[in-house]
Amino acid sequence: MTINQVAYCNSMDWTGALSSSTLTGNQTLNIYGSLTLNPSMNLTFNGSFVFKSTEPGNTIQSSGKPLPFAYFDGLGGEWTLQDNYTSSSYIYLNQGSLVTNNNTLTINRLLSTGSLIRSLSLGSSVINISHSSTWGWETTGSNLSLNAGTSTINFTSSSAYFSSDNRTYYDINFSGAASSFNTGSSTFHNVSIAGDASIGGNATYNNLSITGNASINSSATYNNLTLGTSKTNNFSGIQTINGTFNCNETCDIPAKLTGSTMRNS
Repeated sequence: MTINQVAYCNSMDWTGALSSSTLTGNQTLNIYGSLTLNPSMNLTFNGSFVFKSTEPGNTIQSSGKPLPFAYFDGLGGEWTLQDNYTSSSYIYLNQGSLVTNNNTLTINRLLSTGSLIRSLSLGSSVINISHSSTWGWETTGSNLSLNAGTSTINFTSSSAYFSSDNRTYYDINFSGAASSFNTGSSTFHNVSIAGDASIGGNATYNNLSITGNASINSSATYNNLTLGTSKTNNFSGIQTINGTFNCNETCDIPAKLTGSTMRNS
């Protein structure tokens, strides 16, 4: 099947497809129901999947096939992932409900902005984000319900960008050399940053650990805060630490702290 013009279907189900079956093309496929792929089929489609259902109970089963750009855009629609989800492109949640159902997502980026009614439920999913240079994760705007559960969001690129406003997240890990972390007034369980960090927003953390140099540009609250050994750390506002503060140095390279009030409550 070749999608060579804008196309529409209710549900698309490739169950029982032979190994010679192929979905290809580069146009938009609007799906008003569920999507079920088959491990035996060939998927070379590089257009867009636009999920348009306005009903609950829809499912997406990728069967190990890497998916193209996916856009969720159905008021009252609900889509639940049935297995792990992989894409070199990204997911945009415009309206409706996306349930990751504890599956692992390996994607370029995930965005949900604006003011339409939408919800994102992450359960215990692990979400691997590879995008760099702009927001790899952006969940902002009104009428967005985000249930992070016990999920883990991993940023795997050398330069990672996160943006949120007032949400609750579980664990977030940045493995690259530099990270931009725009938290708004969100709450986090554990955040680990392997490289340098630029952080904005009045966030609350259970644990925040930064290995590289840090620039924390707003007041924040921590249970435990750990800074990199012999690194330079610039702060603004008041940093409230309820538990343990670690900031170590080596014999010949001191750690540097400038520009803020550290308060233990």
